[in-house]
Amino acid sequence: FILKFQPINANGSYFGPPNYCTSFFTSGIWMGLTSSLLCLGILLFGIYRMMSIKSNDRFDDPKGKPLIIKAQE
Repeated sequence: FILKFQPINANGSYFGPPNYCTSFFTSGIWMGLTSSLLCLGILLFGIYRMMSIKSNDRFDDPKGKPLIIKAQE
């Protein structure tokens, strides 16, 4: 004895399209999500590292000793 219950698209003894318990996330969606998250993580890590770059304080001080580079001619 098999009991069928489908509250959506039920019309008497007629049943709507069956749901075979397939998941919403197919393999293509999972690959797209994981690759997008990986690329986003790499981008955010690069932006974080670029924002943490500090300039040399010696060149910002106008009262300090200037940098002298000897050029060869």
